[in-house]
Amino acid sequence: MSTGVASSILDVHVLSKEITEVVLVHGNRETVFKRFNGTGGFVASTAKVHESARIDATAVVLEGAAVGKDVILGYMSEVGKDSRVHAGVRLYPHVKVGNNCSVGESCPVFHGSRLGDNARIGEGTSIALGSTLHMGAKVGKACRIGAMVDIGREARIGSVVRIANSVRIGSGTRIGDEVYIDTGSKIGSLVEVRERCVIGMHSDIHDGVRIGAGTSIGEDCRIGMPSETLTTARTILGEGVKIGNSCTVHSGAKIADGSAMKDGTVA
Repeated sequence: MSTGVASSILDVHVLSKEITEVVLVHGNRETVFKRFNGTGGFVASTAKVHESARIDATAVVLEGAAVGKDVILGYMSEVGKDSRVHAGVRLYPHVKVGNNCSVGESCPVFHGSRLGDNARIGEGTSIALGSTLHMGAKVGKACRIGAMVDIGREARIGSVVRIANSVRIGSGTRIGDEVYIDTGSKIGSLVEVRERCVIGMHSDIHDGVRIGAGTSIGEDCRIGMPSETLTTARTILGEGVKIGNSCTVHSGAKIADGSAMKDGTVA
């Protein structure tokens, strides 16, 4: 057995395959890592990994983490302290799962995606390449999160949600079940989008907007757009509202249940 010493997690990732045990030194504290099944990635002595897991030689599992049955950890992937990676999950190359996270059963998390500390992903959800869930963000079951999506701190995404590529969702926002958000849209902070809504591509939903269940918003819309008259009133779209393409709804406006706005309307 060949033993090494490392001063950072990055050092552990890139150790020679001939090294089978490493001591990671954090100030006055030391953590021992051993290669999984002798040739796999490094697993902390306090972590638990199911014997059926496949762990690339460059992957790392940190202290207190648990990795379930048939999990695959790809090249340079990392599972943080006290995190839970459930059965059937696949972490593709360069995926980083932060501390105290949970990745539900049968979730693929694609290349380069990041989960901040305390993030949660529900069973059967997929995360496409280069996406980020910031600290405390939670995504429900059976969701499809596209590439280069950014989900803010403490945001909550329901189940069976579809988020297309390059969407940004602000901190503290709540997205209900069965919502679809198309490519390039931006959802601000503290927004509430109720269930079964549709938001078209390249639309901006400004901070604090509330959108009722079953509402659809077209492409290139601006909802909650600041107007010349300053207001702190919340912008509210009722249930079942239909908003066409390239519409603007100014800050503080209230659109009644079942209303319809034609393309290019300003309210």
